[in-house]
Amino acid sequence: MREIKTEHLSPPSDVYRLYEFLKELDSVFQPKLSDRVDIKQYAEKLSEHAELFYVSADGRDVANCAVYMNQNTTCFISSFAVAKNMQRERIGTRLMQAVVSEGIKKNMKAIELDVHVCNHAGIHFYTSQGFQKKKQQGEWVEMSLTLD
Repeated sequence: MREIKTEHLSPPSDVYRLYEFLKELDSVFQPKLSDRVDIKQYAEKLSEHAELFYVSADGRDVANCAVYMNQNTTCFISSFAVAKNMQRERIGTRLMQAVVSEGIKKNMKAIELDVHVCNHAGIHFYTSQGFQKKKQQGEWVEMSLTLD
């Protein structure tokens, strides 16, 4: 049986850990993360300013979420990824529950994110977690979850 662990890190956090994770899961993002950003610079920015959540299985990082919780009462998820071999194992749900719980602790009122229109699995996942589509701008769908 796997040992599954969820971890929350406040900024600043280990940029190397995040960089290696984002590089490894580059192709999981839709579209690929490296097609949109310089992964090293992105990891540096996130590790310096965002709350990072990891899920590990047997000591290996298998999921990550970077979320800004420094915007008054609204959180913004900048990245969310689960390793392909761990998808459909409820790892994403576990990760999102940790983010929501921390947002509530910090008295946030909502979590927002943007997801690419081609990421049908992502849209389905976020909807299953209670997010609602707010609007579409170009190729990106803005989604929001109200926190109680």
